[in-house]
Amino acid sequence: AWWIVCPVFSMAKNAFDILITNHGVIVGGILGCVSVKASMIGYYHMLMLPVIILQMEESGSMSFFGMLDMLALVMVSAGICLASVIKPRAAGEELSALRGLRINLGWGDYVEACYPYMERDWVVMLAGYVGALLGGAVAGATHAKSTAYVPWWGAVVFGEPRLACAMAMAAAFVPSFAIALCANFLRGRIASPGTTKS
Repeated sequence: AWWIVCPVFSMAKNAFDILITNHGVIVGGILGCVSVKASMIGYYHMLMLPVIILQMEESGSMSFFGMLDMLALVMVSAGICLASVIKPRAAGEELSALRGLRINLGWGDYVEACYPYMERDWVVMLAGYVGALLGGAVAGATHAKSTAYVPWWGAVVFGEPRLACAMAMAAAFVPSFAIALCANFLRGRIASPGTTKS
């Protein structure tokens, strides 16, 4: 069936390249938010990872969707985890948040680490979507491309162009961290597990 799939994907890739070139900010922002939602409901690995591989194979270079993986998931998760390290809302929470932060930045994975913090508070959930929206918009505007499952610095080193990748990652990390940290200070309190305030 590959003789059918490959030409269809090639046409879809060409159409996407035209779309992202002409409407990069809008398309990138929307896809950033979609990536967050897809990862939370379980469709991300089934859909996004094959697209990353096919896009890299087709173009012979890095992937825009690989960049989305890094900024909309990894950097967003890292930002929210860092907020919980600085201002935990439950006793011992900073330990699990620190583990999530270290794995995300060091290995480019474990986006699930931020889900408990997002699910208990809609403001932290909003932080994730805002970070993904802004990061995706910057990536779309600058045509940033990279790969998935690498440390944060690896996404910059392998990325194309590197400055654009760093800007997009910062655009995803900073607002997710800042909004989540404000939520933790204003809405949270230290408590025993199971009695966190949302």
